[in-house]
Amino acid sequence: MRLRSTLAASATIALLLGACAQGEREQAVPASPPDETTPSSEATSSSEEGITPFTFGSGTDQQAAAGAGPMIVVTDVRMGSHDGFDRLVFDIGGDGEAGWDLAYTDDPRTQGKGEKVEVAGDAVLAASIRNVAMPTDEESVPEGVEPWDGPERLEGPEGGHIVEVVDDTVFEGRHLFHVGLEGEVPFTVQRLEDPQRVVIDFLLDEE
Repeated sequence: MRLRSTLAASATIALLLGACAQGEREQAVPASPPDETTPSSEATSSSEEGITPFTFGSGTDQQAAAGAGPMIVVTDVRMGSHDGFDRLVFDIGGDGEAGWDLAYTDDPRTQGKGEKVEVAGDAVLAASIRNVAMPTDEESVPEGVEPWDGPERLEGPEGGHIVEVVDDTVFEGRHLFHVGLEGEVPFTVQRLEDPQRVVIDFLLDEE
C-alpha cells in the first residue's frame, strides 16, 4: 500500500515538472514581429518614421502614362505630410492598370464644360487618373468594386504643402482632381501594386 502511494506521488511530481518545463518552452518562443507598414498606408499619417519619397524622374514638367486592360475606378483618396515631402495616394479598384496625366496649370477648369474651378493654394496640379470607368455605367465599373464617392473638396494635411484636393468629374475615361499647393514644387508619380494605387510625392527638399 505504501509502495503504491510512493509511486503515485512520484508520478504526480513528474507530471508537474513536465508541465512546468512545457510552459517554460512555450514562453521562450519569440513573438512574431509586427506587420511592416505597407506603402498603401503611408499616406494616412504624418507621424510615421522611416518613410522616404520616390525621387526618380522628379520634376515640374508634365508626366503622363496610359492605362491598360479593363477599366478601373478610384476607390479612395488619401494624403499625408512627411519629412521633406507630401504624399497623395489614389487607391484603385479593378483588374486593369491605371494611367495618369499630371501637369501644373494656372487656369484650372472642369472637364467637359470647361468651367473655372476655384482651388485654394498658390499652385495647382491637374491630376487625371486614366482608364477610369464612368461610375454610373454599371457595365464598365469593375464587379464588386465601389467607386469613390467622397466629398468634393478634401482639406490637405495639417502643416503640409498640399492645401486641398478638389474632385472634378469622370469624363472620357479620365477622373480629374485639382490639387492645390502652397507653391509649385517637383513631383514624382508611381503606380504600386497589391493593392493597386497611384502615388504622387511632392518633393519639398528640391524646391
